[in-house]
Amino acid sequence: MLITHDSSEFWKYAGEFLDSHDHYPHHFLMHFTHAAEILGYKMPYKPQREWWGGFYHKLVHKLHLNPETEAQLDARLNADEETFADQQNTQTNNY
Repeated sequence: MLITHDSSEFWKYAGEFLDSHDHYPHHFLMHFTHAAEILGYKMPYKPQREWWGGFYHKLVHKLHLNPETEAQLDARLNADEETFADQQNTQTNNY
């Protein structure tokens, strides 16, 4: 695992990933996107939290998605199963 305090090193690898994001399976990308989002909002160390938050926003932009706010993330992760399922059905039925 890469642990660095050098943002240029982080962005070197992040940039390589973003440039080749279409080479990865969708399922993996979704898990990785959610992990980056959580680190971007919840990482206790501010510099790394900012790097991951920036990476999350760049990645969702590459995937043509809208980023969740931290409040939306918290609501989704704290929802009980029934509420979560209802929210997914409501969002899906709007199309």
